[in-house]
Amino acid sequence: MVAAVIGLTAISLEAQGLKNIQATAGLSTMWIINDNAARESIVPRDETDIPGAGFDGQQIGFSIRMLYNLNEKKKLRLTTGLDYYFMRGVQRNQLTSSTIYYTYAVNVPTIVLGTEYAFVEYPPGDVRIYAGIEARGAFTSAEPIDFRLVRLGDNTLIQSGTGQIKDNAFRLGGAIRLGVDGEIYEPMYVNISAGYGILNLIGRDDTRGELFTPNHSAVGYTEERENYIHNVLFSFLLQYRF
Repeated sequence: MVAAVIGLTAISLEAQGLKNIQATAGLSTMWIINDNAARESIVPRDETDIPGAGFDGQQIGFSIRMLYNLNEKKKLRLTTGLDYYFMRGVQRNQLTSSTIYYTYAVNVPTIVLGTEYAFVEYPPGDVRIYAGIEARGAFTSAEPIDFRLVRLGDNTLIQSGTGQIKDNAFRLGGAIRLGVDGEIYEPMYVNISAGYGILNLIGRDDTRGELFTPNHSAVGYTEERENYIHNVLFSFLLQYRF
């Protein structure tokens, strides 16, 4: 009898715990917004330009998150998970009788840990508007620069190869976020948010140069420091409530 009561109690507590958990997954993007070398052309088009990574514009990725409600009204919750961005730079230089194509890529898996607070609720649609703050640990894993020289007109390959890149790195950053989630059809919800963050708040290494660029020095230019990378984050997630 006692064993049965203990068993039922454990099941009840487990079920209650699951009710506090929400799983989300979906599309995520990152856009570098400050004046950083990562946004410049991979190979300078002019002697006055600096070499960059070609990451100008939205860079696509995905997010997987687990949310855990910290109070009964589900206003305060803990969030943890992974954002994974595929940074891609492409460049085309037109010459007199040929064309050079450059491609460069950096994968950025990012561990996320934060809190969110719902400050507006709309019960009929189970809608919440929330604000959040999060710590972000980003790993950078670059792929060698690829270049192809092709003949103009018939696109015959003349030459191809790869270029040297910097070592992988890890940086700690942070972000603030504003979002809204609401019911589509129980237990499925949609979660849309936008945020602002700095990717490399802690761990910058001036001797390595800029975080995302492939080379520390090229065409007579040497990077003397690693500047902050400011970014805008956007997520469109599907959310499942247990």
